[in-house]
Amino acid sequence: MQKIAAQRLDDRQLRIAILAEIGALVRFDVFVWLVTDPDTCVGSAPVANAPSMDDLPALIRLKYLASVNRWTSMQPNTPVSLVNATNGDLSRSRMWNEVLRGYGVTDVASITFSDQFGCWGFLDLWRRGEQFSVDDMTLLHDIAAPITVALRRSVASSFDLPSTSSGDLRGPAVVLMSDDLELVTQTAETDAYLRALLPTPLDQSPIPAAVYNVAAQ
Repeated sequence: MQKIAAQRLDDRQLRIAILAEIGALVRFDVFVWLVTDPDTCVGSAPVANAPSMDDLPALIRLKYLASVNRWTSMQPNTPVSLVNATNGDLSRSRMWNEVLRGYGVTDVASITFSDQFGCWGFLDLWRRGEQFSVDDMTLLHDIAAPITVALRRSVASSFDLPSTSSGDLRGPAVVLMSDDLELVTQTAETDAYLRALLPTPLDQSPIPAAVYNVAAQ
């Protein structure tokens, strides 16, 4: 982990490399890792392998509505499993009731990466078949603080990079969404702004993950 943290990786490359290291030691089936604004804690730039993109709006909405293991109320750098947080009654989690149980998820390990400078991101690891063990959670705890330092450094270094924007973005970027985070309409200029935030092949529409997070908040 120290070798990865010492490399000059952008936040996406960093998270992918760390997930590979974690996966070699702790089994998980699905991951969702967002960078957050350090002051508002609003998420953006997800790295995830969610089973279905169709459920993305619902997952984000329910994450912000969560009363169990919400990243803004968790102890910094202290992983907590959903089984332990609910005393074994997963039905206390609205996200599990409405989405995760349909995927056969039996436990979720959640970590908030925070320090005295703010909240830099949160990670959810979904597992099917068994709950996370004490050893699993101990390992995640041991690496959480170094990951926070590396993540903060990586996010800060992004301000040193040259802009990749064409500089031609003009006009209002407005997205109108329903209470369930379904896209209602958007201005014509919005697509270009979203592509600047999340570079996407021309034959695909950019996924407005940042929009979902702001709307959910």
